[in-house]
Amino acid sequence: LLLGVWGGGLCLARFAPELLARLLTRVEKLSRGRLSEGWGAEQARHAQESVTPLFTNPARMLTPLSLALGAHLSDLGCLWLLTHAFGLSVSPGTVLAAFSIGLLFWCVSLTPDGIGAVEGMMSVVFVSLGVPSHQAVAVVLAFRGFALWLPGAGGRRVTLSRLRLPEGRTVKLLAAATALMGVINL
Repeated sequence: LLLGVWGGGLCLARFAPELLARLLTRVEKLSRGRLSEGWGAEQARHAQESVTPLFTNPARMLTPLSLALGAHLSDLGCLWLLTHAFGLSVSPGTVLAAFSIGLLFWCVSLTPDGIGAVEGMMSVVFVSLGVPSHQAVAVVLAFRGFALWLPGAGGRRVTLSRLRLPEGRTVKLLAAATALMGVINL
């Protein structure tokens, strides 16, 4: 639903910007002052500015789309290889179904990178398609290890002890960072 609203808004921004501005202005009025005056027109202008490069030079999108497709195909291939590494003989459709549901929950989950939701749902899909639960969980955890945790292992680690915060500030900093992450995910 959310993707449909965003996609529909971008299509309106391209093909019917006046209609989008009217709809967003109506949302602004329905908010009863919770949104600032002029919010609807400003959001419509931002949406129109966002879609203009896509439609004026669509070839610019080929490289990022190709890279994204390549990354997803690589992840799908990794999952396929892991099923065989764990001794499973599953159909390509089973692997594709688990991968697709994992990707969906990666997008809609409120946790960073879908941690917990992706693993749970991919395991449920595998089990519902006949894979023994212990093997399904092992494959999914290995896949997430390769696809999520291993690439991040090379990142620089910052410890809270290096920040030298006054007493009691560490908990507040962690709480603020957690709240910020939740806002970003929403």
